[in-house]
Amino acid sequence: MSLTKQDKQDIKEIVDKTVDVKVSKAVSDLAEIISDFATNVDQRFEQVDKRFEQVDKRFEQVDKRFEQVDKRFEQVDKRFENLENRFENLEGRVGSLESGQRETNRRLAKLEESVKNIDGRLEAIENDVREIYLMLNKKQDKLVSVKGLKGKELEDYIVTTYSNIVQIAKEANIKLPA
Repeated sequence: MSLTKQDKQDIKEIVDKTVDVKVSKAVSDLAEIISDFATNVDQRFEQVDKRFEQVDKRFEQVDKRFEQVDKRFEQVDKRFENLENRFENLEGRVGSLESGQRETNRRLAKLEESVKNIDGRLEAIENDVREIYLMLNKKQDKLVSVKGLKGKELEDYIVTTYSNIVQIAKEANIKLPA
């Protein structure tokens, strides 16, 4: 059996129609699937966009808060700079006080040494005065009373007594007031 040209053409048309319908249906199904997918993707992108808008709003709030924090840190930095200056000033003052205290301690030690010397010298003077008093007392017992002396006699007695006191002071190494 052999096919005629017309048979071949009819078969070809049938095959072409069948294939066209199947391909068309497949393409249509594929287009519908792609359209559904695109719709889902669009919806998801819209959701993502909404979320990004919310995130942007949150970032704006965070930025505002950071600006406030930055301002506060600037104020804190200024306060710390002020405190640093004050501490440097205090350190200088403390250094001066310490230096002054060292000088005062040095002078106090010197003064204490001087007072010790003066105490010793005062004690020696007291002893010398006591000795002079005792000497004078002994000599006075030997001397006559001045009550009966008058004029030249009294003057001679005073000059002699003064000379004796000066002599005793020289021997005792005591400086008499002028």
